[in-house]
Amino acid sequence: MLTTDNYECTWDLYKSIPSLSSKDKTVFNETVKFNEAHKSNAMARLVDRRHAKVPVSLMGFSMQDRMELLKISNSHDDMLGASYITDWLSPAFFETEFWYMWATTFAFQPWHSAVEFKRYLHRFMLEFSRIETLAGVKRTIYNQYDSLARSLQTWLEEHGVCFVMNCRVTDLDYKSEGMMQSV
Repeated sequence: MLTTDNYECTWDLYKSIPSLSSKDKTVFNETVKFNEAHKSNAMARLVDRRHAKVPVSLMGFSMQDRMELLKISNSHDDMLGASYITDWLSPAFFETEFWYMWATTFAFQPWHSAVEFKRYLHRFMLEFSRIETLAGVKRTIYNQYDSLARSLQTWLEEHGVCFVMNCRVTDLDYKSEGMMQSV
């Protein structure tokens, strides 16, 4: 999932990378134009076993869910440590409409890192208001590999970068404060 609100560095990079399909456009311009023509507007983010649309505007939160979300959201990374999301949220939370939408949008599982979950809550807070329609999601014209990775690789190769595939790195040298170091 890409959003223009949260991926400033990515979009800044792709403002200078030519599109593979049109060298007179950047990947950023191509993506913006594509999204203007094809706006995200999911009419049903969740459906039940009867294939009926599940109302999601209230997100299914109980007061306990809200309090637990605030607690994890306001916790310092050191306090969260190596804990899991399940260490901070009750089992009922994982049955909320919010969890189903959040987990499917960002590929979270209950056993994932509580720190990472908190970071996503902070970074994508704006998505709370539009997660039921995915209005904030920006899609590339092709899949992300073909639109982003291949465009960048092509540009780098055109600027002299040599990619070596199917090899194993067993040693790495890097410069630190003017001296060559071996790792």
